[in-house]
Amino acid sequence: MTTFCQTLFTMTAAATAAALAVMILRLLLKKVPRWITCALWLVVFLRMVCPVSLDLPVSLMPASITSGAAAERVIPTTITPTVPETTPAQSAPAAAEEAEPAAAAPAANPEPASPGLDRNDFLFAVWVMGAAGMALWGAVSYLRLRRRIAEAVRLEGNLYETDRIDTPFVCGFFRPRIYLPVGLDPTDRKYVVLHEQAHIRRKDHLTKPLAYLALCLHWFNPVLWLAFRLFCRDVEGACDQAVIRNLDQTGTAGYAAALLHLGRRRTLPQAVPLAFGEENAKRRVKGVLTYKKPAFWVLLAAVILCVAAGVLLLANQDTETRFEGVEISDIRFNTVPFCWSESDPTNYGWLCDVTVPEDLQRELISLLNQYPHEDYTATTLLIYRPENEGRTTALIAGLTTELSLNTSDQSTRYLLRKQEDGSMFLERIRPDGDEAVYLPDLAETPEYQSWEASLEACLITDAWDRICALSAGSAQDTEALTAILDALYIQDQSLAGPCALEVSSGTLTIRPEWDTAPETIRLQRENYLDWASRLICQLAADVDAVTWIYPNGVTWTVPDNGSEITQEDFLAHFPLTLARENAL
Repeated sequence: MTTFCQTLFTMTAAATAAALAVMILRLLLKKVPRWITCALWLVVFLRMVCPVSLDLPVSLMPASITSGAAAERVIPTTITPTVPETTPAQSAPAAAEEAEPAAAAPAANPEPASPGLDRNDFLFAVWVMGAAGMALWGAVSYLRLRRRIAEAVRLEGNLYETDRIDTPFVCGFFRPRIYLPVGLDPTDRKYVVLHEQAHIRRKDHLTKPLAYLALCLHWFNPVLWLAFRLFCRDVEGACDQAVIRNLDQTGTAGYAAALLHLGRRRTLPQAVPLAFGEENAKRRVKGVLTYKKPAFWVLLAAVILCVAAGVLLLANQDTETRFEGVEISDIRFNTVPFCWSESDPTNYGWLCDVTVPEDLQRELISLLNQYPHEDYTATTLLIYRPENEGRTTALIAGLTTELSLNTSDQSTRYLLRKQEDGSMFLERIRPDGDEAVYLPDLAETPEYQSWEASLEACLITDAWDRICALSAGSAQDTEALTAILDALYIQDQSLAGPCALEVSSGTLTIRPEWDTAPETIRLQRENYLDWASRLICQLAADVDAVTWIYPNGVTWTVPDNGSEITQEDFLAHFPLTLARENAL
């Protein structure tokens, strides 16, 4: 039931935001025809009943609502705690064992306490009772009304008369009929019939019950109750305007008089019927007498504004590449950390630093948007230790992997870090300081584990097939050679940096732009580059040797020894295989 409750909360929060926006627009559009604001209420209705929507780069709907993050905070996923089995020796104090050994011996293993009714199950049960109660009340009210008008006499067409009612209205879903009270003044009757016919033309006998059913789903939301009331008011106003547009000044005055004669007030919203004197008669009379048809350009501007507002309220902000409202340009996966200086553990780097594929970037951003991560703690250090009062400690040995979420202007950057014990934390880096938030259960969620498996398959398992598909038919084909270097991550910053390529007499010369790694890391890296050089010779025709020339003067040449590199050998040397041991 947790998923259902979260979905319902997201829908009601989105509908609330849309309703508040429409209420503001109503105030700005007092002078435009009411049918325009009636159309705007359709946006609220769709938000109330539809759990999905279109995605656009911009939206008036807060991303925290549409992403489900707000629902996750209010209705968190229930995790059933595991109750370990205990023995009397484990649970009883040592002093008690020594004092009363006989009493402890016969004790049985305690039974796990019954968790009782889950909170989300309770909320669901309350919601069902409320929704069912409202629907039942509406159904009973409709059936009682049908009984009262069952013996109505047909006058003509769909016009009926009965002495069991005191106000005219429309009733019926598929065959709507107009019911008039007996003894209605002939002058008023003409305007009543025009009004009710306008309701039928506008299909209000269908839209109002549908709106009431949607309200049944959100019976707990006072904002949507107000929205329903305002919608009913706009429906009546739109019908009034539809009638008086075809009346002269005398006719308009007669219509206003009929409203005063038959006006009445209801205390509770109803799905049916559509009564002539419904809503505030004084307000409606004032609206009828002061209504003026707006200029064409005013009407056009109002329509454009409402269409734009409707689309932006219906759309969800495309959060596939946005996190906390920040556009993420790319995500890099880093593993195998090392310190540049033993005296400064905060000055660290990564032996393996690669870009995450775009589809997996979007999946990770979506996952983080849904995971609660608001409780940031100010920090300037590296490793999060929850036992250290929420602060972090600079302990590079505790860090295994890092996912770097980068922005184009680097004004804000995020580091999702994983520690040796599997726990994770998120660091937010800004010019005014760094903050971190502990994410204790993220690594254990099925969604994140599935994402990690996909990353492993993409970066490691499928790497051999991707690289085997690459080949350089000629040593002069620098574009193909560059593609091979990219596939092997040789041009990655932590291995060699950007490289310049030269080919001469069967020797490929690679000139990395920098070399500042510590000696131990350089040796580990160069072992990989030696193996990678032999693979380049295997993939590139006419390349018999690879020479590395670093800016600091270090030079060495790796000749092709003629041995074929197999998939097993590849996976054993491929640097991302280390990620499986360190993170995946």
